[in-house]
Amino acid sequence: MTGTLMVSLIHDYTSKKTNWIPNGNLNSGKLEYYYLFVSGLQVINLIYYFICTKFYTYKVVEEASDRADDGYAELATDDDNITSTPVEQVRGNGETLM
Repeated sequence: MTGTLMVSLIHDYTSKKTNWIPNGNLNSGKLEYYYLFVSGLQVINLIYYFICTKFYTYKVVEEASDRADDGYAELATDDDNITSTPVEQVRGNGETLM
């Protein structure tokens, strides 16, 4: 739908001077200007992507680990001491089933 709208708008705005996308014969138009315009939009999109990646902050991945003293699962942040608990043994509230 966006492509159809873009082609319609370009056809309407360029039909007065040099028609980029003529109705009858594409050889008489300036179709290379249309593709240059689309390429420009993609470059703008790429710049926007790089801006988003520059300001993106990564979330810390937390894994559940066992605590032997009280039977509850705890979220561990130390990568050296992570032991995973099977999903079947951990409830949604963090309790470990015994």
